[in-house]
Amino acid sequence: MGAEIEELVSSVISDLRADWTVENVAAEIGINARNLNSAFLKRYGCAFPKFLLRLRMKEAARLVENGVPLAKIVAATGFSFPFSLSRAFKNFYGT
Repeated sequence: MGAEIEELVSSVISDLRADWTVENVAAEIGINARNLNSAFLKRYGCAFPKFLLRLRMKEAARLVENGVPLAKIVAATGFSFPFSLSRAFKNFYGT
């Protein structure tokens, strides 16, 4: 299952905008959601949703540092609304 997880991570990194859900991703690689989260806990120290949030927040921070407008950051990181990104960013980074 390690290769499938690595391939999944590559896919997620290459398209943070996609609607990645535990259920969809688990079904895509042929396991259930609980096993997917367990695999992520073992490999990355957190379940898939938190792993995805970390990736999105790192990308959002990088884009903010580069002066990218908020609307483009929202689109690039898979959030539906600027408020959603702002709230997640504040909760994640504290600012």
